[in-house]
Amino acid sequence: MSQYKRGDKLKNGKIYWSKNISLKPSKYKFYYNKEKTRKAKWRGINQSKIKRYTKEYYKNNIDKIKRYNEEYYIRNKIAILKKCNSWRRKNWDWIKFKYYKNKKQISKKYRLKNKNKISLKRKFFHKYRMKNDIEYRITRNLRSRLKFAVKKGLKNKTYNTLKFLGCSPAYLIKYLEFKFTKEMNWKNGSIS
Repeated sequence: MSQYKRGDKLKNGKIYWSKNISLKPSKYKFYYNKEKTRKAKWRGINQSKIKRYTKEYYKNNIDKIKRYNEEYYIRNKIAILKKCNSWRRKNWDWIKFKYYKNKKQISKKYRLKNKNKISLKRKFFHKYRMKNDIEYRITRNLRSRLKFAVKKGLKNKTYNTLKFLGCSPAYLIKYLEFKFTKEMNWKNGSIS
């Protein structure tokens, strides 16, 4: 809270007013606008200086800024999301044009550029799911065995794997667990 009240004369001869510009007399509005244009002009001239200072400040206070931004988001989450959603609704045509127009071409370029990265991610994800997701493992094994059977004996496969199986993967899991002996479990399923 300021020690001055609205209308008090300051030491430098100026009169103190509240931040609400509409309450100021017209001559002070003129002074305020003049000051605003002077600052804008200074910013235009010293743009590189301001940029350098801002970069340096950000580098030195990165933790403080991130913490503040996180707290601000938590405090104003609903308002921020409303604002984002309203902007998205208003500018949907622009978003559609920018992001969805050439999506196929962009994704194709990305796939060609990052082929190794994508294949490594797929392999890792496949290994992880084969190890931890029983349904996934059963369906993958069934698919590969059916593919092998089609190659060797049958000419073509018309139904998908689960139709050949005749039940859902969840039912198959329960059925196989029912058939387990005491030492059997899903983790040691590959041990022969």
